[in-house]
Amino acid sequence: MESRSQQRDGLTKVTAILTEAEHAWGAGQWQRSQALAMPLFECQLSVPECLRVARFCLQTGNFERAQTQFERALTQGPVHPRFLRDLSALHWRQGNRATARHLSRRAAMLEPLARAPRTANARCAALRINAAENCHHMLRWNEDLGIYVRRLGGGHFATRHLVRHGEIDFDVAHACNDNLAKCVLSPDTKVIVNTIACPDLHAHALTTTARFLERHPQATVINSPTQVQQTTRDNNYQRMRGLDGVIYPPTTRVRINSNNAEVYAAALEIGYPLLARIAGTQTGESLARIGSHEKLRDYLAALPSGSELYLARYFDCRAADGLYRKTRAFFIAGQFYPVARLSNTDWQIHSGDRYRVMSQSPQHQIEEQDYLCDPEKFLGADAISALRAIAEAIDLDFFGIDFWVRPDGQVIVFEANAVMRHNFDHATTFPYTRPHLERISDAFVAMVAGPATSNSKANPKSPQNLKNSRNLPIKP
Repeated sequence: MESRSQQRDGLTKVTAILTEAEHAWGAGQWQRSQALAMPLFECQLSVPECLRVARFCLQTGNFERAQTQFERALTQGPVHPRFLRDLSALHWRQGNRATARHLSRRAAMLEPLARAPRTANARCAALRINAAENCHHMLRWNEDLGIYVRRLGGGHFATRHLVRHGEIDFDVAHACNDNLAKCVLSPDTKVIVNTIACPDLHAHALTTTARFLERHPQATVINSPTQVQQTTRDNNYQRMRGLDGVIYPPTTRVRINSNNAEVYAAALEIGYPLLARIAGTQTGESLARIGSHEKLRDYLAALPSGSELYLARYFDCRAADGLYRKTRAFFIAGQFYPVARLSNTDWQIHSGDRYRVMSQSPQHQIEEQDYLCDPEKFLGADAISALRAIAEAIDLDFFGIDFWVRPDGQVIVFEANAVMRHNFDHATTFPYTRPHLERISDAFVAMVAGPATSNSKANPKSPQNLKNSRNLPIKP
């Protein structure tokens, strides 16, 4: 058996080789980088060495070797939960969904709460809560870093663009089963940011989080889990159906079974054409516009029995020019922030669709700029009033609304929840969006840092107090 000094010497050598390989990778010398690391792949490595090599392989896209090294380390002994999440992301990429989720849950049970080191320049410390059930880790190429990084997917809102690097020291809790029952906040943590945003996927994790928060009443909570639980699509319909100036498409939730009688009955009540989607899916995944009983039958045939669906009435939201529109806004601590005004030839519009029409159309870019610079003038006073009423009904500190304003001023709501990304993906091609996106990040940080830096021992729920103000200005 190797002595501790031998293990240290071996790890030092591996570190030296990988440091040189990483430097070569960063300089764009990818073949040389891999050639430098190649001898390590065939060596008998200790657990720390395996993990170091595995991380290098993962970041540089050598996924097969990364998985081999991670699994080799696991056969030799326990590893840190963050490496289980790395391995989970690799399995997810391969399509091994059950294994990926198992590893994610296992990591959460081993490490319910990870404390971040405190940095001198951070404005405050806060706790970010994620769910580890019914979610997944995934690998994404980071253009700025030039490596693959692991991201959490499935029913959350991400803080990585809302909060710039180093602004806030985030401890991270991963809610799974009742694993937070014995966790205790750091004394300097006055704010808890609940990023769990999908009540369909994470009902149990939201309950776990609510129990945890009951034991820490001194902390300010961004997005109460009990309020998030109320944002299912069918419940949002019930809450908004009577609001003045608001049209929330009639929506119901049904379960697929052997004969689907309940589904067909609900479809007839809603009327064709309708929209169908699996509960818990986002960004258009599983979403279909269905125009007849026969088309619905074909759609259901491709889904497993027991799946739960949302059925909603379809509204044709084409403008006079024949193009479809989708407008997005965030509410942050009660204030309205314009995000995007998208135009497309297809009824299902996402941010990436900017390049189909808008990148070639100065007219549509001007339209978006008009919305971003003066949303109250662009939308009209009645629409703004309706959107504020929606914000009161949703009652969250951070969430987004996708909508369209009809010529008569009524607001058709596509969705309203916290499962919406804030990012700068398209700011290079559409540079006029950047200042408005920066204001969103500034507002989110201010919402978190405000109560965290308060000297008051009572530490009032200031985001909640802000949110309940009815006369807050719109932030262009």
